[in-house]
Amino acid sequence: MKYATTLISLFLSLITLATPLLAVNKVIEGDMGILAGTLFILGVLLFNLYACIRGDRVANIFAIFVSIFSLVLMSYPIWKTYIVGVVI
Repeated sequence: MKYATTLISLFLSLITLATPLLAVNKVIEGDMGILAGTLFILGVLLFNLYACIRGDRVANIFAIFVSIFSLVLMSYPIWKTYIVGVVI
């Protein structure tokens, strides 16, 4: 039963990849959508860490990297506006 958390972790990481696509496609509008998506991804990241401690390490480390990648994609509108807008 310890691999059930690994399967849930991988499934949630797959869902986190869809979250930035929804935000970028204007389905979720404004900063509150970005905040809600970021909080969801951070929650999944915490579950990934828990599953990594409890289950298969290699698969959960991959899930952690997928969650971090989707977190970077989710925060793209924020760092594009504030960081790139100031530099250029």
